[in-house]
Amino acid sequence: RGAGDTRELPVVYVYDSYRISVREWQQVLMPLRTKSVRNTARDVFAIGLWLQAHDGDQLYESGFDGAYTYFASDGFTYGSTIRNWAS
Repeated sequence: RGAGDTRELPVVYVYDSYRISVREWQQVLMPLRTKSVRNTARDVFAIGLWLQAHDGDQLYESGFDGAYTYFASDGFTYGSTIRNWAS
């Protein structure tokens, strides 16, 4: 997550992560929350699904470590459009 973090964590791809609210994800993926997995034995490198333009911001706000798209076609969704990846 941060520079100097050398832990080896399992990578978890969350299918349809957008179906759960930012607030609920924050309880699990943000540190110092009562249900947080961060900095515990259950910690993971969590990657959420990016479909629409606002999903990138929501994944970041939720505490995800990255984003993925399962569409192999450039332009099929906002998240699978290569020119949008910089945002």
